[in-house]
Amino acid sequence: MREYLATAPSETAETLFLRAALMTDAEGAVEIYRKIVLTYPESPLSQRAMDRIRQYFYAQGKYDKARSLRKRCRTTAR
Repeated sequence: MREYLATAPSETAETLFLRAALMTDAEGAVEIYRKIVLTYPESPLSQRAMDRIRQYFYAQGKYDKARSLRKRCRTTAR
């Protein structure tokens, strides 16, 4: 997968999501997930990226931010 991503011809929601999922730096991954949400809002991966960001906030103990994103995910999923 890493070889594929190294030679991927363009940045798509899919390649960005895979890059973020393989990162060991959580803050860097969150930045990529944010980029997906902002650049590809209509992609099904946008919702998944937002959920990953929510999970990051929850793991950091930022429960209010996590709850806010959870509500936002539910609203946009409808």
